[in-house]
Amino acid sequence: MPPEVSGIAASRVREGIFYAHADHGNAAELHAFERTGTYDGVHPVSGVTNGDWEDIAAGPCPDGSPCLVLGDIGDNDFVRQTIAVVLLPEPGGAGEEIRPIGVLEAAYPDGPHDAETLLVHPCDGAIYVITKEIPAGVYRFPPEAGKGVVTLEKVASLDVARWIDDQGVVMGAGLTGGDWDEHGERLVVRSNLAVWEWTTDPADPDGHWDVVPRLHQNIDEPLGEGVAFAADAAVVTVSEGTPMVGHVLVCDQVVEPEQICTFEPIYDTPGCGCGHAPTGGAAWLVALLTGLRRRRADSLGVEHSA
Repeated sequence: MPPEVSGIAASRVREGIFYAHADHGNAAELHAFERTGTYDGVHPVSGVTNGDWEDIAAGPCPDGSPCLVLGDIGDNDFVRQTIAVVLLPEPGGAGEEIRPIGVLEAAYPDGPHDAETLLVHPCDGAIYVITKEIPAGVYRFPPEAGKGVVTLEKVASLDVARWIDDQGVVMGAGLTGGDWDEHGERLVVRSNLAVWEWTTDPADPDGHWDVVPRLHQNIDEPLGEGVAFAADAAVVTVSEGTPMVGHVLVCDQVVEPEQICTFEPIYDTPGCGCGHAPTGGAAWLVALLTGLRRRRADSLGVEHSA
């Protein structure tokens, strides 16, 4: 695995596989690993450089096929005039080289920002960036993305400092990752030490931003960076460093999606397959394991093992 894991995404093609990447100054490549923590190999990414890759998400390619979307969105010094996302077709097997199918370039409407959170809506393919500042800005790529440098649309501001736990302890460090589930009904974001979740409406992807999300719990994960939904709706988190620390928040029962994606997509994609329900799942181990069992957004208890 890379020494500084910055983002992870669950494969929509290869069952049980997750993809991870490092941030600025590292090679342009993805690393694949199984839910058990077993390393599955490296995938070189041709034709691009790792400017500052900070997050990755699974979602539909412009033609509706499964894509991995890389967010070259980091900017610690607030000097970048443009950011970019790289569209990658999902590899079909271990070790395959990945050739990008496109790069979308964009500028913020209000000057440079540092960001580590990239989201792709699973039903319409809309791409979002959430900045790391407090308050955090939520920006969306416009429909004309891919036609030169476009201007991002600001859709919300998140007062992360208000997101506190039951004891009133502020958990509002800058956001370092996020992911939508494959049905468009759950959305998670994380800081270095906590994960929050919204329930979202697939037909109204921006309807939740004014709602304070639910706090899962503090996660003992120094330098926590990546978060992703697994195929069975478990939430997987990872940190920088060696060994890589991983946590899992596990669904313990099947829940049918409440809606299917029937509205018109923004980017001319055919929509998502929202008929797949989570089946429950066992936790996996990387270096540290904490299983938090949940039925959709409602906490049912905490289980620890190592």
